Amino acid sequence: MRNEGLFVAIADLIRADFVNRAAASAMPDADRDHALKQIDEVRSEIQRAVLPTARQYVGRNEPLEAYVVFAATPDSVVIREARPQAQRRALCWAALELADLTTAFALPQRMQFLGFLNARVQRWENFQSRGYVMFPVEALVNSWVSLGRPALEPPTKQLVVLHPSVSMQVDLPLTKTIKGRDALLLEPLGILFYNGDRDAYWGVTSAVGFAEGTGPAFGGVLHVSRFGHAGYAYRATSNAGDAHHVITISADLFRSLSRLPETWQKERDAARAKAEACLRSSLQCIVTAVRP
Repeated sequence: MRNEGLFVAIADLIRADFVNRAAASAMPDADRDHALKQIDEVRSEIQRAVLPTARQYVGRNEPLEAYVVFAATPDSVVIREARPQAQRRALCWAALELADLTTAFALPQRMQFLGFLNARVQRWENFQSRGYVMFPVEALVNSWVSLGRPALEPPTKQLVVLHPSVSMQVDLPLTKTIKGRDALLLEPLGILFYNGDRDAYWGVTSAVGFAEGTGPAFGGVLHVSRFGHAGYAYRATSNAGDAHHVITISADLFRSLSRLPETWQKERDAARAKAEACLRSSLQCIVTAVRP
């Protein structure tokens, strides 16, 4: 928690030090009063726990070939080389000390804003690495249609337009052995919805599937983030032995589903081995206990 009283006390020290230096250097009253006004304004803002107004405490004025303290304010003071060194030091040191004081006072807000910017960068990185890939046409359409996207933020909604991808088609009804055929999936139109962190999404799209040796299958697809997509399609015309009803599955999801029986078998064998080991251990304990 910020201690405003400490910052006010530091402002008082800066003021007192400047008053002494201004008197010792015989600084003109107008220049001294301008600087004191700025010091008092900063002190008042800190005392009221508000962020000090942005100021250019010390800047270079090339046309004048001089430095200016408190530039762009009614209290600006020009510091030329001809000014006595003691006056230059008094004015510049007071301005620089005020700059350091206001920077330290605003540090919590600066860190909060930095965290806000870092979170925004992370959302963009998530969207780029975990979002649904957009082809040029889709990128163009989504740039035209914002769908309520906040400024400088990655999309919360994404239109899917004429999106091609590789998928697998599985005929219905399903059998014990899942066999799929390679297919080209075209998604003419759809929409995806992202979560707040942009690292997951879900959505629905229309779909047309094309597999070798069969007619097109028309249907819809459900997308669930990195798990892939799956949907149903109907093939109006089919060759002998081809089903009219098919499931279309993304290649990654199909591979995962195909490995499930093998995974379940391994888990069942492991559980059986543990049970047999436990049973043997229990029998051994019983034999040892009853043996005379």
